[in-house]
Amino acid sequence: MNAWTARSIELANQGSYLDSLHDVYPMQANVVRTLDEEAWSRVEAAFESNDDFVLIDSLLNLKLFPTKHPFIAYLRKDRTALRRNPETVQRIATMLRSYGLDEVRRLCSIPKESNRQIGPMFRSWMERHALTGAVACSTIDEFRSGRGNRYLAGSDELKKECVLQEFGHRLVKGPDILLTWNGRYVIGEAKLITDFGGHQQTQFDDAMSLLRVGLDAIRIAILDGVIYIRGGNSKMQNTIRESTHHIMSALLLREFLDSL
Repeated sequence: MNAWTARSIELANQGSYLDSLHDVYPMQANVVRTLDEEAWSRVEAAFESNDDFVLIDSLLNLKLFPTKHPFIAYLRKDRTALRRNPETVQRIATMLRSYGLDEVRRLCSIPKESNRQIGPMFRSWMERHALTGAVACSTIDEFRSGRGNRYLAGSDELKKECVLQEFGHRLVKGPDILLTWNGRYVIGEAKLITDFGGHQQTQFDDAMSLLRVGLDAIRIAILDGVIYIRGGNSKMQNTIRESTHHIMSALLLREFLDSL
C-alpha cells in the first residue's frame, strides 16, 4: 500500500474527516434552475396549440429537457430530425402533455445533480487552498515556459491538449490536476466516491486509469469517501490497498506536493 493511501485511511477513520471534507465539497441545498421566460413563453404557446414539433423544438432550447428520453440528445444535436421523425416527436409530446404544463415547468427547473458539481468544487478548492502561492496559467505556452510552481487553469479540453503537446499522449478527457511543483510535473484525477458499485465504480475506474498511463509525470488519484472506511471488502478498497500508486485524500494534497 502506498504511504499516502495509508495516511488517508488513518485520516478518514479518526477525527472529523467528513467535517473537514466539507471544505472541499461544500454541498448545499441545490437551487432551482432559473428559466428563460421568453423561451418558456414559446413552450406555453406550443403546449396550448397542440403543435408537437414546436413544443419539442421549444423545449430543446431550455437547458434541461423535462424527461430523460433516450432520443433527446440526438434531437438536440440534429434539429432537422424533428420533421423527419414525426412519430417519435408525437410520442414524446403526448407523454409531456399527460404531465400537464405546471409539471413540465417543474421538471425543467430541477436543480443540477450534486455529482455534476463535484469536479468544479474540487478545482475551486484546490486553487484556493492546496495551490496557494502557485501561478495560475491560462495558456499552454504560459504553463510550459513558466517558472516556479504553477498550474494550468481552464477547460478540460485545454488540459487535454497540453498533455498531448507536452507528453505526446492523447487522453480521453482533460485531467482535473495538471501542474508543476518543485520542478516536477504532476497530473491527476479527483473523485468523491459516495457509495460502492454502479456509477461510483465507473468514477473510481476513471481515476485509476490515469495512474496506468505511461507519462513522464507524477500521477496521482485524489479520492475521498467510502473507500477509506475500515473493515470493507469492496473491489475499490481492495484495489487501493494493493496499489503502490499515489492515491490519497484531497486533505493531504498540499502536504504531498510540498514533499516532492
